[in-house]
Amino acid sequence: MKINKKVIKIFIYLLITFGVIIFINKFKEEFSNISIVKPIFLIPLSILVLIFFAVNGLVNKILLKEFKIYLTFKEWFGLSVINTIGNYIAPFRGGSISNALYLKKKYKFSYSAFLSLLSATYIVVFWVNSLFGIVSLIFVKIYYGNFSNIIFLFFLLIFLTLTALILFSPKIKTSKYKYLNKFIDVINNWHTTRKNLKIIMIISFLAFLNNILIVSMSYLEFLILGEYIVISKLFVLSVFSSFSIFLSITPGNLGIREAFSVYSGQLLGIPIVKVVAISIIDRFINFILSFILSLYFSNALLAKTVKPKDLKFNN
Repeated sequence: MKINKKVIKIFIYLLITFGVIIFINKFKEEFSNISIVKPIFLIPLSILVLIFFAVNGLVNKILLKEFKIYLTFKEWFGLSVINTIGNYIAPFRGGSISNALYLKKKYKFSYSAFLSLLSATYIVVFWVNSLFGIVSLIFVKIYYGNFSNIIFLFFLLIFLTLTALILFSPKIKTSKYKYLNKFIDVINNWHTTRKNLKIIMIISFLAFLNNILIVSMSYLEFLILGEYIVISKLFVLSVFSSFSIFLSITPGNLGIREAFSVYSGQLLGIPIVKVVAISIIDRFINFILSFILSLYFSNALLAKTVKPKDLKFNN
């Protein structure tokens, strides 16, 4: 089994490398015309990335309060950083595993409860994002004439589905099957969380703030290249690409997020190469900052809590 996992990882890395080479070769002329016009904007961009880390950490801090776990600043900010760098290094959102291990070892927080926390975060965040996507598309249609029925229906379907889940999610009785009960625990923990209107409102606000941050970062990234893109288009571009998390099979969601961004960018009239260029800038800044900060937080948190044998990830 271990050999198979290694083979899969190697295959994924080779596939990514091969895809990048083909893409760059296809658009090599367009890429040769890309240049950093205003590098000064890298400074505010870096500041926004740090704030983004903090907001993600606050989401976990607030949700964990429901489980009587009170994280310190070093923990909630540090775990956000570790999660980010972990996602860049490992496929399938691997950064979450480190967070789950830490909470399990330090606070006896079960993996099923952690999955509930993760699910609650995704439900609320994607609910807010889908609403943002719908509103942004309407603005783009009114003021710029661009519209995509496919993306609109995608956002609408996600919004209606998650609204129903938030309003009508039932509590399920446990069964006699151990592994089925773990899945039921995840659903029932969400049932408890969704009834806390205050928590839903706070997480919704933080998700809203995250959207503002992501759009602001994208805006700065385009400015670095000397390009100006209207805010409403950036909302659609950023929100649509965020849903690529559903297909996070590559390290850092590399290639998957770009595919979502390129698709929405084409429908909005944003050149493919420009979309990919800002994605490279975004990944570079996020990786560098999370890597530097993780050198401290990994030692301060994981090194004192999670042992190598724990990486088996058994409950």
